[in-house]
Amino acid sequence: MNEQMRRGNYEKLLEYHQDYELNPPTSSSRFTVELTAEWTDLLVRISLLEGLTKTAVIRKALDTLADDIGSTVLYPSID
Repeated sequence: MNEQMRRGNYEKLLEYHQDYELNPPTSSSRFTVELTAEWTDLLVRISLLEGLTKTAVIRKALDTLADDIGSTVLYPSID
């Protein structure tokens, strides 16, 4: 990803963050994803090996990615 795209994506994140701060969600939400057969197979295998639900596997993957990116990037300070 080039610097211009990264900057544009960060600006979108800032807009989302500002809106989220003004209008936080009041309940959890559902998320539907369409996966290829290979991705579905991978998800099922990981859930079986880890003893987790498929939802828990996705949450764990998101937590890992969030740790890699860092909270200061994901939750910017807007002053």
